[in-house]
Amino acid sequence: MNIKKYIYEFLGFAILYSIAGLIFGFDSTVVCIVAGIIGAIGGKFISKVNGFFIDEIIDHQIVNDNGGSVDVEFTLKADYKTKPVVLFGFYSANRIIDTQTLSTLLYNKFHDSHYKQVLKNGVAKINVGLKEGTVEIEIKNCCQSSRRP
Repeated sequence: MNIKKYIYEFLGFAILYSIAGLIFGFDSTVVCIVAGIIGAIGGKFISKVNGFFIDEIIDHQIVNDNGGSVDVEFTLKADYKTKPVVLFGFYSANRIIDTQTLSTLLYNKFHDSHYKQVLKNGVAKINVGLKEGTVEIEIKNCCQSSRRP
């Protein structure tokens, strides 16, 4: 779930509801509600064209377990502008990062500029600090293999 999408929708609703309330008076509830709904639809459109949004991690599996560290690859479902995008990711760490934590880390760290790096260079690397150290997460386009040699 991407909270940014809902924030855009709520802001669109609140802004147009307030404008309609100021113009027509807040006693005209039907006009204000209709304006708010139009604003929510506008906010939904703005959230779609505004950039990169991570929807969910759809696959998260251990590729290699070397005793002290694990190599994990995952598939990331996202939206870029109005198009759905599937990306592959890879990281090595002392232990596997659960899906919810990984999703939160990517939500906070992986942005529009990283996706543009993936488009341009084929890969984007993100360094994430965890309690046990820093983990480098590689994100690759779906056309390329995410496994390391």
